[in-house]
Amino acid sequence: MKKQKPTAVPRNSITAENLIAIGIDWADRAHAFHLIDANGNVLAGDFEQTPQAIDDWVTMLRNKYPQAIFHVCIEQSKGALISALLMHDDIHIFPINPMQLANYRKAMNHGGAKGDPGDARLLARFLMHYGDQLSPLQPDDEATRKLTILAQDRRRIVDQRTAVALELSATLKQ
Repeated sequence: MKKQKPTAVPRNSITAENLIAIGIDWADRAHAFHLIDANGNVLAGDFEQTPQAIDDWVTMLRNKYPQAIFHVCIEQSKGALISALLMHDDIHIFPINPMQLANYRKAMNHGGAKGDPGDARLLARFLMHYGDQLSPLQPDDEATRKLTILAQDRRRIVDQRTAVALELSATLKQ
């Protein structure tokens, strides 16, 4: 059975009254965000990479924009932040390739300088302008998640076996 590709979000839905576009430039310790609502109002800032900080940030968004649907554009499709955001039904994630943002940055900023708040702003704008061409991230089903974990375990074991064989070979040569 062929897996269906998720449909892209129509451009006109990005400007719906209850829809909020957010760009997140992720990092190991803190994430910069840039939010643009349907009226063009902007909210920017950052939040830490902790479960509590992410939950507090989502709660703040929900309090400020009740009944809203949040579209998040980010340069990754896996990780702790993505897992935390996927738990919320009102947050739709649109991952993009880092090269897409790099090219967009070059087109929008003549110097092409990279910075967390600037990249978050560019991600939000990218979503506003090209959201109709992006596909929302669909979480893997349980069987796929289990298979991924098993494949990662196998890769780790094969790597360990190779390292031990190389170490043994080096010892025998001495």
